[in-house]
Amino acid sequence: MNLYAQFGTDRNLEQSGVIVSYGDEGSPEFKIARMGGSNKNYKKAVEEVHRKHKHAINSDSLSEEFALKINKEVFVSTILLDWKNVEDKNGNVLELNEKNALKLFHDLPDLYSDLVLQAQNANLFREKEIEAEAKN
Repeated sequence: MNLYAQFGTDRNLEQSGVIVSYGDEGSPEFKIARMGGSNKNYKKAVEEVHRKHKHAINSDSLSEEFALKINKEVFVSTILLDWKNVEDKNGNVLELNEKNALKLFHDLPDLYSDLVLQAQNANLFREKEIEAEAKN
């Protein structure tokens, strides 16, 4: 197999995002960019966090809880591009904004973890994969 077909990704998709759906039509959907690859916004935000917290990172004194908080903030500001059909615990539609996204990910850590895995999955950002999925 050609290595470009096997490992090449669509650089535009890495920044413009792909849809991750949790169910049938009308179910929650999240539009996410890639964590890494050619996503310059993500890389820039990570560099800023590292610069801002360099001493704590280098001295290994950054708490796990604080690191997770920072990672969620970076995810919300650079990876999570849009969402549809997302509701709170009481069934109220949630508008996409930083406060709502951070609360959702705090309340549903497994959802956050799954979206992170999806955003790191290079296969989602391969043009061939997306074309094949669209045909199905």
